[in-house]
Amino acid sequence: EGRVKGRAGCGGLGLTDYQVQVSTLVAISGTVILRVLIGPISDGIGIRYAYTILLILSAVPGFLLASSTGYAPIVIFRFMVGFAGASFVLTQLWTTLMFHSNVVGLANATTAGWGNLGGGAALVVIGQCFVGFKRAGLDNSTAWRACLAWPPIVVFLTGIAVYFLSDDCP
Repeated sequence: EGRVKGRAGCGGLGLTDYQVQVSTLVAISGTVILRVLIGPISDGIGIRYAYTILLILSAVPGFLLASSTGYAPIVIFRFMVGFAGASFVLTQLWTTLMFHSNVVGLANATTAGWGNLGGGAALVVIGQCFVGFKRAGLDNSTAWRACLAWPPIVVFLTGIAVYFLSDDCP
């Protein structure tokens, strides 16, 4: 609604489609970089601590992204939010340690599948949240920001839950 050809929605910031594409590539690069580093980090401090720290710290740029007012902050915060994608590596590592070798392939495939399903479900849920916020009377900018503000809360609480409800032992 109210979109101009060649312009993306993004909370009324007036970003071009190209700027959104660049910010997406930067976010993916953040994921790739931390995926390479998170394995040795978890080897040093343990999967549970690495997961907890990753999730809690990933929530911070998520909140900051919701309050961004320009292209540069969006690129920076999307890069940092991209770090959360390294949770895939931790999940696979954890699953490999938790399951016997005769079922670990199935366990890894299942956790990877659930992760992909979660990403797809998040797209649907966020889209419906945006529609709900719009129906509640919020303008595009406020509805977009509200949609970006609640997932970091879930990520933060998940980080807390990982710390208190899990351990590194099979």
